Amino acid sequence: MEEWNGKALARADLATGVVIAALGLAVVVISAGMPTFVERNVNPLTAPGIFPAVIGAALLLCGAILTIRSARKHGAEGEARTASAGAGRIATTLVLMLIAVALVGRIDFRLVSGGFTLAFAAFFLDWRITGQALVRKLLAVAFIVLITGLLIPALFETVFLVRLP
Repeated sequence: MEEWNGKALARADLATGVVIAALGLAVVVISAGMPTFVERNVNPLTAPGIFPAVIGAALLLCGAILTIRSARKHGAEGEARTASAGAGRIATTLVLMLIAVALVGRIDFRLVSGGFTLAFAAFFLDWRITGQALVRKLLAVAFIVLITGLLIPALFETVFLVRLP
């Protein structure tokens, strides 16, 4: 498979590493909020959040290693600018995710999910375009924000019977 060598493989590894690291970080953060049962005088190592935190930390570590390795693999002069731009976008995505995770439970979930989607789209939208192309993209963003902010939480609450924070 010629298409899966060189830059394509490095990009696939980079994307996979970022997703795995983000998933691991989310698991660690969420498991830290789980009850510890300290008030019941039980061993703290039996808390329900210990095992998910260990798995999340392992995912975070493996994702970070894969991301760093794939970013370094093709660090030639011509790709250095692309890699640094990609690293900035990855960092911005992680910051946005951390903010969203920190806000879950503090404000309505619909606002968190819609706000994250809006901020993510605003950051990654190509603002150099103008006219009807920009209007079409902004309408698409508004539609996606509506779906993530209203319809997806409604689906989880009414169909899957999951109580969202």
